[in-house]
Amino acid sequence: MFKAPPALPNELVDAIISYVADKETLRNCALVHRDLLPASRHALLGCVFLTAPAAWDSFVGGVIHSEEMRPWLASIQRLSFIDPLVHTHYTDDKCTPVGPISAWRAQYIVPILASRLPNLPSLFLCVDWARCQPHPTTFGSFSLFTSLRQLQLSDCSFPSFCTFRRLLVSLPALKNLDCQGVHWPYAPQPYIVALPSSRPALESFGVCFSCRSCTFALLEWLIHTPTSSTLIAIEISPNFPEVQPNHPIIDPTKNLDYYAKIFAPGIRKAHLKSDIEESPCFIDLSHFAALEWLHIDIGSIDWSRTADMLQALPSRLETLHIQVREDGATHDNDLIMEEKDQFKAMKLDGLNLLDHALSRDNFKDLSYLSICIWGYEDALSPLREGTIKSIQQKLPTSYKRKMLHIQLDFQYLTPHSSFSKCSESMEPFA
Repeated sequence: MFKAPPALPNELVDAIISYVADKETLRNCALVHRDLLPASRHALLGCVFLTAPAAWDSFVGGVIHSEEMRPWLASIQRLSFIDPLVHTHYTDDKCTPVGPISAWRAQYIVPILASRLPNLPSLFLCVDWARCQPHPTTFGSFSLFTSLRQLQLSDCSFPSFCTFRRLLVSLPALKNLDCQGVHWPYAPQPYIVALPSSRPALESFGVCFSCRSCTFALLEWLIHTPTSSTLIAIEISPNFPEVQPNHPIIDPTKNLDYYAKIFAPGIRKAHLKSDIEESPCFIDLSHFAALEWLHIDIGSIDWSRTADMLQALPSRLETLHIQVREDGATHDNDLIMEEKDQFKAMKLDGLNLLDHALSRDNFKDLSYLSICIWGYEDALSPLREGTIKSIQQKLPTSYKRKMLHIQLDFQYLTPHSSFSKCSESMEPFA
């Protein structure tokens, strides 16, 4: 006689399913046995990605308007809505549009979701409201996201800075804000950005604007909010194009150093990022007295400026990541450098200046130094050993410190873009 295996405790089954990442497997789990249905649905709806018309229609019809599925809306921890018109992908060496979400879907995304997801903690939006006229209740509906702690906005065009400001003020729980390419069509009046506000009180803030005027308008307003004293993590990517700004800057005398000085005292984690090799982000670190973690994107010839920037840092840094960005000339040659008849994966002239900077007393607590290089796998891998040896020679003081873990990371490029698809973490120097 067949004897059924003993049933696993429900708590153990739920824990196992929570570790399943594949969506198809989770859907199959829901079909196998009714006891697996609750945990499977909870895991399936943990992160929702709406990146195509069919996905949006399926979610609205099969979840939001379904009596059976509606209770599972509380399981959503992160929701992403991306209008693919902004993005493209590569197929057979050709750049192919993904296909836009229709205007009416983008118009109603916020009004439809806000009232049904009051407990949503994380939201990612990529919507061009300049292309699709937003519904009149769109920006007022953000106030219904009463539990939203993390908001990421990418390539979003707002009717005005005042609209964007009201959106942020309306979110009572907002702690993490990431703005990538956010824009409005004209500069706000100076008195608008000087208005004090009790919100937001951000702990983490990332900014990568294509418009210099928009960037400084937001920074100017944030220094009049609690964010000026609550911020502990910041990511700055000043990738301004080499063209005139879309509209005038409110106060041309203020630069990134001016705002960095205001936010700096409480910052413990900073990422100075750049997607443009010709425009690395160098700011004055002399006021970052609490900084513990620092990630710097530099060009292949910026060791001297990097060392000068670190010389000014007063805090006791624990972790330092340096990412060497590619430039146009080296990109075509797989980032291979030739120095003194030896091939390296990056240019090392001037790296010894970094060793001098890291020898200061406030770097005694530095326990991790990572140098990341971009390139193609078949070109970089053979250069690993020679590059490591050269870095050891350039950083003799740092290398001899037993407590300092120095690591070389390779970020492999795909043939079609400069975005990393995979990475290989090399063993620490032996």
